[in-house]
Amino acid sequence: MGTIYELLVTGNSLADVTKRLFENVDSDGSGFVDESELRVVLEHVYAEAGLDPPNNEVVHEKFRDLDIDGNGEVSMVELEKYVKELLGFE
Repeated sequence: MGTIYELLVTGNSLADVTKRLFENVDSDGSGFVDESELRVVLEHVYAEAGLDPPNNEVVHEKFRDLDIDGNGEVSMVELEKYVKELLGFE
């Protein structure tokens, strides 16, 4: 897939990059990510941001924060907002 920054430099929007990342980890094709799928996203994004991989507590806490309605799933819109914040685009 390339790095997030490489994809952005080649003209992809952050929304497009987030969508591709989301689709790559949405292993069950539900259109949402669960906590285990979010771990994969966070590991990739943290690596891109030069951060140490998130531990279990960080992943769980971030999942709770992003799962606003408490349904056990995170939407692409919710994830995109977080990725923007983490990478400094907001």
